[in-house]
Amino acid sequence: MKKLLTTIILLCFSVAANADIWFCTSETEATIIVSADQRSRNSYYENPQQEIIVDTDKGYRHAGLTNYYGVCKMSGIYLVCTDNSEGLGEGSFAIDTINNTFSYIDHIFGVRLTSRVGRCTKA
Repeated sequence: MKKLLTTIILLCFSVAANADIWFCTSETEATIIVSADQRSRNSYYENPQQEIIVDTDKGYRHAGLTNYYGVCKMSGIYLVCTDNSEGLGEGSFAIDTINNTFSYIDHIFGVRLTSRVGRCTKA
């Protein structure tokens, strides 16, 4: 029984240790406000320095926040994390694992679309 428990614990730790961590920084960002009366708030930024952390087991999150969102999986050379907040919005984060670049889009239904592109470093 003791050996079985030890084996189970080791398996759990080995699975957890397989997560890849990526640190990404945006270089360009664009936001479109969906509401017609908010048109003047549309924006485009060069070098906004937004930092996003991707954990392949937990999803993605913005630096400074603690909650991860989405589910990550490989699709060819891309690590793709997608999040669907039922009835509220969708997010998609894709890392080109060869060139270490990313693209990201966040859509809050009826409110805004934000997209970012930039570079990532694998931990």
